[in-house]
Amino acid sequence: MSIINKSKIEWVDYGWNPVVGCLRGCPYCYARKTIKRVSDIYATKEVDCIGRERTKGIWRRIDDFRPTFLEHVFDKSFSKKPSSIFFTVLTDPEYWKPEWSRRIFDKIRKHPQHTFIMLTKGPEQTYSGNIEIPYNVAVGITAITDEQIRRAMKTFMNYRDHVRFLSIEPMIERIDPGLINPKLVDLVIVGGLRGEPLATNREWVDEFRYGKWRWFEFGTKYFEKNNLQKILGRKLIQELPWPISKA
Repeated sequence: MSIINKSKIEWVDYGWNPVVGCLRGCPYCYARKTIKRVSDIYATKEVDCIGRERTKGIWRRIDDFRPTFLEHVFDKSFSKKPSSIFFTVLTDPEYWKPEWSRRIFDKIRKHPQHTFIMLTKGPEQTYSGNIEIPYNVAVGITAITDEQIRRAMKTFMNYRDHVRFLSIEPMIERIDPGLINPKLVDLVIVGGLRGEPLATNREWVDEFRYGKWRWFEFGTKYFEKNNLQKILGRKLIQELPWPISKA
């Protein structure tokens, strides 16, 4: 049984993709572009794992970025060392079938030494409460508008026993930091638009760290992604609430 792969994402140790695909259709989606490059590899390995009869049409499903459960990825093992594992890298759990969530969460519960990272743009569906989320899952929400921040705060009120984080990426408009309740958020991640660094205004980012909000007084961590380096022209602030070998 193979182990999951180290991740190039700077705020986690590993990536694990038991489900790939999303129906949201964001114009800046990097995951869709990634799948286009590797869809043949995923499809071939899945056929080898469970057979051709159970995988009819899988090449087209993966290449079209339709949500698809991958047995050969689900079966991979984890490091024994406590790690952070991002398991929604190439998908949004908003579109998962309930049985997929149950299987994935059952496996996560068996590995309490790890922190599993979950991120969605559809918090009302993903965090509806219909399926219990293990306590070693960090519940994350991508929010890139003020209205999405408000929705995230309402959702986080129901997950006080979990690590909760906001991903403001790509930051392509000013976000009001005052909308973020530091008592409800353990981490704020800010990032730019891939390939278009000038789409993010330095003043928008600096307002988060140097404004009057002072989240750190409540223990809230703050992480600036590497793609902001050229914009900010200073040492990046990269704090995390979970252990990571690269931080």
